[in-house]
Amino acid sequence: MTAVAARTGAGVSPVQITNVMPWPVPAGAGSRRMTVTPAIAAQMLVRNNRNREMVVNHVESIESDLRAGRWVYNGDSIRFDDIGNLLDGQHRLTAVVNAGISIDTLVIWGLPASVMPTVDTGRTRRGRDHLSLAGEEHPVGLAAVLRLVARWNGLDLWARTKLTNSALVAILDTHPTVRESVALAYSPDLDAVGSRSVMGFAHWLFSMKDREAATEFIRSIGRGADLSESDPRFILRRTCRNTTGGRTTDTYQRHLAAYYVKVWNAWRKGVAMQVLKFQPDETFPIPV
Repeated sequence: MTAVAARTGAGVSPVQITNVMPWPVPAGAGSRRMTVTPAIAAQMLVRNNRNREMVVNHVESIESDLRAGRWVYNGDSIRFDDIGNLLDGQHRLTAVVNAGISIDTLVIWGLPASVMPTVDTGRTRRGRDHLSLAGEEHPVGLAAVLRLVARWNGLDLWARTKLTNSALVAILDTHPTVRESVALAYSPDLDAVGSRSVMGFAHWLFSMKDREAATEFIRSIGRGADLSESDPRFILRRTCRNTTGGRTTDTYQRHLAAYYVKVWNAWRKGVAMQVLKFQPDETFPIPV
């Protein structure tokens, strides 16, 4: 019997899985590309005796890729030491158990136990790195906007679920116009009002209503010229200018996105504005 992280209601938590025998690690040292089924993954997790703490959102992101059919064999391995302990792969194996989906992967066994401190010490290739290697413009901003698009499509701008690189590419394939929105938001002739990533997200979101109007809206906010003090766009610029600290937090990003939607709605309706607020318990506004 061993504690294996599996899905129990909402989220992922350690539970006791009984009647699971340890995976029979082959003798000596070697490797093999093989299909790891949920049953085999559970057996391998029995040998997870000396690994780091499980990161729930990482398990969920892998599980999401599995369910969406985005998992591909890339040479990454499941590794065991010379006494049978699992050294690397607990998150992938847990996702396989939770999703009930097999994976094709390389399995290595017989590594000296002393290599454990060297496992997973390289810097993880982030979404921005992948987009840059793919030749995308503004990869940092593009990755940030794609995450906001994913959150919007899930109707939860509070979401903290980690997106894999494969998921980011899938979102970009589904919403290719995000590239144009990011290019506009990162134009050197526009001020960064609050956050360029939120500016890009706002342009993408409002373009679904009226692309020409969305472009005019973002340009006028970024330039700030000829705006009266009661113009909602002026109020947005002033509010962002007076906001200090915490600009990269999820809470700030959500509030800023709500500001943009409120200002867009007021501008579209021709309504003047004096104060711009968004309360934590307030329903997120929908663009008109």
